[in-house]
Amino acid sequence: MKQQLKKAEETLDNMKGVRGFAGVISSVYDTGVSVDVLNLLETLGISTASDLGLTGEIADIYDATNKNTATWLSQFEKSLKQAKDRFSEISGLISAISNTPEQKDVLELQARINAEEVMLQNKIAKLSMMKSQLEANERVNQQRIQQMLMESSGNLPGISW
Repeated sequence: MKQQLKKAEETLDNMKGVRGFAGVISSVYDTGVSVDVLNLLETLGISTASDLGLTGEIADIYDATNKNTATWLSQFEKSLKQAKDRFSEISGLISAISNTPEQKDVLELQARINAEEVMLQNKIAKLSMMKSQLEANERVNQQRIQQMLMESSGNLPGISW
């Protein structure tokens, strides 16, 4: 009778999804990036506009470019670390499959692996969009420089009218 009760409890646990895989993955993507731009620029040996004595719009453009660079670098480094961590967890899930006797457990692990892969793909897409945004910001800065050159000289350098 006790054996039948134990078997019934195991069956119930299996049906409820109590499979023991809740702690297999603990990764969380932290999407926020806190960037200390001045500290990072100092670490990289890049001066600020005020360090160089720049003022006005050219100083704004220079500092905006520095901020874009610092933000991109910080996000990239954070994303790379998260991707490495996620890859390690995926490897752990793959290893767990070979030690899993029940088909239901294997299917659950495969579903978790697929979810992790989707998270990695999502991160890649976000980085790609962020890179596009950085490139667009740089183009705006280049256009602002061209505009300042036109305003100061009356014509666009490199173009003969």
